[in-house]
Amino acid sequence: GVVDSKTREVAPGTDEHQRATWSTLQMNLHELISNLTTENLVETLPKIFSLNLIRGRGHFVNEMLKTQMARKGKEVDGAAKLFASLTSVINTKLPQVGKLLVKRTLFEFRRYYKTRSINCAIKRLIFLSHLVNQQLCKETLAIQLANFLIARKSSDSVSCLDVLLCRTGKFLEQHSPKATNNIFESIRIMLQEGTVDRKSQKRIEKLNSEVKLKSWKIRRRRRVSFFDK
Repeated sequence: GVVDSKTREVAPGTDEHQRATWSTLQMNLHELISNLTTENLVETLPKIFSLNLIRGRGHFVNEMLKTQMARKGKEVDGAAKLFASLTSVINTKLPQVGKLLVKRTLFEFRRYYKTRSINCAIKRLIFLSHLVNQQLCKETLAIQLANFLIARKSSDSVSCLDVLLCRTGKFLEQHSPKATNNIFESIRIMLQEGTVDRKSQKRIEKLNSEVKLKSWKIRRRRRVSFFDK
């Protein structure tokens, strides 16, 4: 739970009190984020709102990023989805928190991608994908990222593109169908040009075939998109 024992031991208004308050805030945020699950999300929200998130928003964002980065396998997606859901609720009262999370996540993706730390870049891209789905940023961000990755035409960029579209594709199709169609047209052109290696080409072929098979088909009297599971 939230603790404040340290701040009670020092006189209010002093530098020592300020340091103790900050230390307690950091400790509480770390505990709440590291122990967050889908099961305790609702009961954790009031505890987070009871803290000084305006002062601690940077640490709050860093705790989520650090925790998600430490996860492995399917837990990477799970953590990103959970933290995006948490932030979407907080964003209704404190939009500066969501804005900071998007900004730092995007910055880290670019840094990891530039240094070819692709596993880390993919983790950040997964986080960004869920932030887009939770509408913490506009869908244009995902579209810009997709076009950026298409233009690179490398094995790394195709891997990242696959990660991005598998998570944001349905959302993009619903909110920006024209831009989404343009993305897949660019993917088809990239496949025809044969400008990527064989492994990347297979990834693109898989995406392309799934589009042809599933997109715009009617099944059981309803429209089923490429991204429906």
